[in-house]
Formats: sequence, structure tokens, C-alpha cells
Amino acid sequence: MSAPLLSRGLQPARLSLHAFSCEGARAGIRTCGSRAAVRSPRIHQRFSPWSKAPFFAATLSASMLGFFTSARNGNLLSTTDSGSILREASPAAMTKQPYTLVFVSAGPLGVKRSDWQSWIMYFREAGYDCIDLNVELPKNPQKDVSNEKMLADEVTEQVRLSSLQRQPVVFLRDQGNAVVPSYLGTGGLFFGKRGPMSGLVMLHPDKTELVDGADWPSNTPVLVIPQTTSQAPEWADAMRGAKKATMMPDEWNEKEGLIKEVERWMRDAGL
Repeated sequence: MSAPLLSRGLQPARLSLHAFSCEGARAGIRTCGSRAAVRSPRIHQRFSPWSKAPFFAATLSASMLGFFTSARNGNLLSTTDSGSILREASPAAMTKQPYTLVFVSAGPLGVKRSDWQSWIMYFREAGYDCIDLNVELPKNPQKDVSNEKMLADEVTEQVRLSSLQRQPVVFLRDQGNAVVPSYLGTGGLFFGKRGPMSGLVMLHPDKTELVDGADWPSNTPVLVIPQTTSQAPEWADAMRGAKKATMMPDEWNEKEGLIKEVERWMRDAGL
């Protein structure tokens, strides 16, 4: 390694499996790969190659310096292109909120990351950490498993890789609601298996048939936002099994007024 590089304190990149890394610590952004991540060079204390200072800093583990690491998802050994970006709450927010919000986009279902950016911007300013999560189908799809089930499993894995202290509030939209039955899974004391969530927001759900057969958890708040007021009765009927479901027709055309009402609903629900 040349002297100019050493003078800046740059160390070689590392490859770690099932890694959790951070991107742009100063910008409040972390990027999570699904199964593999390439850790980019780290910046440590400035030193000279001719100094007698200990060289132990180069060998510190990634877990000790994770909060100061800048890395980009490499996906070299990954079996999927799914990934997530943690966008931390704005330092200017008056209060730091305890729950993380997960905004799910899914290419196979036509939901783009850009669809959620105004929501993420608003809630970061309101003091929420937000995970910008995108899921794709595995590169080697399982036989006899529906796309919705595989995408739901990808959401579950990405959320668990984030190692959150509390289960998050999950946001789905449009055809992305097709993953709801698989993500909800089944309840039960010994054999229950559900995707992690403290609350669920369904924005402009596509069809009521998408949630047929869903095993709604009894104590999880669910907010359904039909695109029009005329769709509300149909969705209210489809959500009869969800004891804590709330209907909120979108009278604001997804403008800031709607986002404020969603924030109020979360506060009232203890989220």
C-alpha cells in the first residue's frame, strides 16, 4: 500500500457474511444486505507509517466499529437482490420516537422505492427512524412456493437483519399488500410464526382478495387507507377478522394531510 493511502489511515476492505453495515454515518444512513456485504475502507485516527503508534486499530472487529463504518451492499454471495437502508431520525426532531418504521417496496409487485420518499422524509423529521426496504425474488426461486410467500420471507429476513430493539411498524402499498397473508403467518403459542411488526399500515390496497385467509393478530393495530371513500365499506368487511383495524379513506390524495393523519393514528395506537 502506498504512503499516501497510509497517511490517510485507510485500511483494506473486508468481506463478511450475514453482515450488517452502515453507510454514511454522518448522513444518518445505513445499508443492510440480505446475506452478504462488502465493507469499504474505514477511516481511523490519522497516523504516519513511520510513527511508533500501535497498529491495533487496523485489526479491530467490524462489530466494534459498526457505527463508524461506511459500506455499500456488495451482494457478491447473496442469493437475492433485496436490501434495506436505515435512514435515522433527523437530529432536529423535537422527540426521538421509540418505534422504527419500515417502508416496503417490491419490484415484482410494481412498488418503487421512490413511492415512499415523501413519507420517509416526513417521519424522519417527526423523530422516527425509517428503513427504506426493497425486496426482490430470490435468484433461485423455490418450487411450489408463491411469489408473494417468497417476497414476504424476504421482508421478514431484512427486518430481522436490522436487529431492532422493538418490532417495527410496517408500511405496505398498492399491490404490495399481496404479501400480507404470508407475512402475517399464523398465530399460536407453540407453533405460531409471524413476520415482525408492532403495527401495519396498508396504503391504497389493490384488492380485498389479496388479504383473503389472513390470520390477523388480535392485538396488532392495523390501518387501512383505501384510495377512495367508496372502497371503504368493502375493505371494512374484508378486515372483520382484525380486531384493531381502522379505516381511513384517502381524502387528501396522498398529500401531507394524509401523512399527518397517519402519524396521529400511530400516536393514538401507542406507536
